Amino acid sequence: MLRTSGGRGEYELAGSQGDVSVANVANRWIAFSITPEITIPSRSRCLPASGTQGKPRIRLENKGNSGEQHGYLVFRALLLLPEPIRELSQTGTGPLELRNARFSINAINVDVVSVTATDVVLRPTAIEFRNAADHRSVMGVPDRMAKVMEIWRAADELTTPIAELVKAHREIVLHSPQLHTELSAAATNIQHHLGTDGDCIELLANALNTALPTIDPSDDPVIIPPLLPEEDPTSLILVKRKNVKTWRKQYVRGPEAAAFRRNVRLAYNSRCAFSGVRLPKLEISYTAGVDAAHILPWSQYNLNRVSNGLCLSKLFHWAFDNGIVRLDCLPLTGRYELSIPNVVHEAAAEEGMDLSPFTPFLGTLPNDRFPTSVPHRPRREFLEQLNAELF
Repeated sequence: MLRTSGGRGEYELAGSQGDVSVANVANRWIAFSITPEITIPSRSRCLPASGTQGKPRIRLENKGNSGEQHGYLVFRALLLLPEPIRELSQTGTGPLELRNARFSINAINVDVVSVTATDVVLRPTAIEFRNAADHRSVMGVPDRMAKVMEIWRAADELTTPIAELVKAHREIVLHSPQLHTELSAAATNIQHHLGTDGDCIELLANALNTALPTIDPSDDPVIIPPLLPEEDPTSLILVKRKNVKTWRKQYVRGPEAAAFRRNVRLAYNSRCAFSGVRLPKLEISYTAGVDAAHILPWSQYNLNRVSNGLCLSKLFHWAFDNGIVRLDCLPLTGRYELSIPNVVHEAAAEEGMDLSPFTPFLGTLPNDRFPTSVPHRPRREFLEQLNAELF
């Protein structure tokens, strides 16, 4: 949250996540988990500041070090936004404009991903923009990041000057995210090349001849960041699961996703891998009774390959996505085993939830429920990575 402090504002942490409060993360190094595969160290800590009545202000590790930048500037560069300023009074009194120095980042919603004795990892979920006239707008971070990742993908197929600038931006994010000033310069170079001081994402898409992903109206709405401290009762394990769910949503649309659904159903012959029931589309039905479920939603795993998917009935798709059931690939035999984790049994008992629809299908699954082509079967490392995130 941006708080006024003389001419320039300062950022502070506020609120709580589950049983984690600001006091629990004080003096720890802050890192930002942007996607499950991208974490950016901020090289800053949340410290009480003298003269601010103990307000938990965020301070850089080495103030004045040209290689470090505050989190709001890191987000600006990562998400290819215009450059905001902390001097809210200087942003203008007209309509809110996302142009260089014409707006402030007023608040950043974050989930607590993990806390150790020395570090805290925060996942930004939404950013609120504001100007001096108190005009505001909100941007969902996962939705914006999905657009940036599509820009990266499109640039890979080209060798134009703008594509090379985009590749340089991606290279820093993926391999040198601690180089804040280099990341900022890469974003600025893209903006300057396009000849704009505003939001360049649409111009980039046109220059790279690609279409940006759009938000499905059935998706959960973006939560507007609170302007005052607010308690969020969500536990850390549910935050992790929400992270997986959020990123799955980014990859269920578009032509590649349609091909993925078609190829998975074909490889499994429209048979649910967990129940063994075959539910193809009929001439008299609109859709099949099985879905193509992603295992990992992370882009680094080439997510739209068949080996990163499962053919599941509607019920089992829901259960798999929500961690009600767990799939493992046994290391010695390569067979697949379906189970219900103990934590789910405990939670179901508390709520009186009936798990009996799943119990007949638990244990080692028959090989004939999976593709005959071994490269198309679920890869063990994908399942291990997913289970590490969910459980």
